[in-house]
Amino acid sequence: MFVAAFAVAARLMARMRMVWPRWIELAPAYAIGSVAMFWVLQRVAAL
Repeated sequence: MFVAAFAVAARLMARMRMVWPRWIELAPAYAIGSVAMFWVLQRVAAL
């Protein structure tokens, strides 16, 4: 359900044909990477 909702939202945003600033395009990748690194460090510290 979540993936379908995200796919629909992504398609609607692509149709808007707005010019997004570069930092907005990169923000999701940095957010995912930050959460992943936090998880790795948390797991390493638990050892």
